[in-house]
Amino acid sequence: MEKEVTFKQKYLQKGHTQMECDGMHSVIERALKNKKINIPANYVYIAKTACKKNPYDVQYLYHHFFKDVEHTLKFYKSIRPRKRTGDPTVTNIRALKYTLDGRIEFKLRHSATDWEGLPTRTKTISFIPWDTVPQLYSARLKIKKEKYQDLQNLKHTMEKDYHNFYDNLPHT
Repeated sequence: MEKEVTFKQKYLQKGHTQMECDGMHSVIERALKNKKINIPANYVYIAKTACKKNPYDVQYLYHHFFKDVEHTLKFYKSIRPRKRTGDPTVTNIRALKYTLDGRIEFKLRHSATDWEGLPTRTKTISFIPWDTVPQLYSARLKIKKEKYQDLQNLKHTMEKDYHNFYDNLPHT
């Protein structure tokens, strides 16, 4: 809404699932082959350098990146296209269109020419600046004690330079 752009989100049908990003994932997977990964940052480096001609723009995400959109930006109770028993469900949606006035429209077939509006809406939609959406997490998530212990047991397979990362993982 801020940029005054209407956009369409298309969902792939079973059996027709090749996307542009599949090639990118393939290149990264090949670059990962026979590489030793000690810490998550190793994945970032490999992903950045996987494509030699046009290096990928990779960002390492921390807990403060994630926003609580479910409670702040929840304008629709559901994106179910129809309400009655036996009607199409969310899994039947093939495309969604987000309009400038906050409406969401759907198609059940890619070949359909007309868009239909979703039947329910929770409140009037207005632009909310992204900076005002609260963070989802105030700190790094804790892992279970068992997982922490398993990771501690793996430290003997790596150089001591990486042990501090595993020692400082938040856990219960």
